[in-house]
Amino acid sequence: MLRFKGCQSFRQRLLLSTLTGRAVRIDDIRVSDPNPGLRDFEASFLRLLEKLTNGCVVEISETGAEQSVSLRLGKVSTIGTCQAWCCWTLGAISTAQARPCATAQG
Repeated sequence: MLRFKGCQSFRQRLLLSTLTGRAVRIDDIRVSDPNPGLRDFEASFLRLLEKLTNGCVVEISETGAEQSVSLRLGKVSTIGTCQAWCCWTLGAISTAQARPCATAQG
């Protein structure tokens, strides 16, 4: 299992974990912030990864002001299918809303 501390490159770490198939744990997420833990856009990204994979296990643990995330992924299950997801505009995600997908049949 890969282990990291802090929220820097949070989505990139999760994405690389997904692509390589390796489990990841991220501890001490914004531990010194007045509002520690995950932000809404990060939780949304975790839900997206759960939706795109079979057998995904996300564990979010909170101990006082500390929060950690563990992610164990299954296989990517939506290759060749169309998925719509509403993205947050925070955290450098530029898509404000998901659009309906066109199917392969036209």
